[in-house]
Amino acid sequence: MSSLNPFQAIEKLIVEHGSSVVQEKHIAFLREQLSAIKEERSLLLKQLSDSGADNKILRSENENLNQKIKEYEKPNDLPEHLDTPAFFVLTILAGKVSGASTGHIAHVTGQNVNDVMFHIDEFLEWGLVQLTRADTGAGCWYRLTAQGRAYYRKLDAKEHKS
Repeated sequence: MSSLNPFQAIEKLIVEHGSSVVQEKHIAFLREQLSAIKEERSLLLKQLSDSGADNKILRSENENLNQKIKEYEKPNDLPEHLDTPAFFVLTILAGKVSGASTGHIAHVTGQNVNDVMFHIDEFLEWGLVQLTRADTGAGCWYRLTAQGRAYYRKLDAKEHKS
């Protein structure tokens, strides 16, 4: 049996109509949010793609630099063994991070300065040492390069194996 109360039907109509209006507002809000999320997703995908390309470039550059470091540290076409006086000169330089003068090397090794300079000139040509200070009074100062240190470690390891 239906109710004879006319207000009940009107109330039901108002609730149903109000719900549909609220529902439409909610749907419109959700559509706006979805649109904003899609835009943000698109932007993030583009950033991800760009960073992936940047990452690939950086990895390639890193690999090239690592290869250059290996080439720089690897002694190329250097003798497998040095004579004892030359090895002593290299040993003195390996023990002096800031370098050593030709006079000091000659004194410690018991060689004359001309012999020391002969070995230093060879080492300069091979890229094993570099001039750090030129002083006419005390002699020139030299120190090992990174390649020189790598070469010394290689020779020193062989000396200790024998």
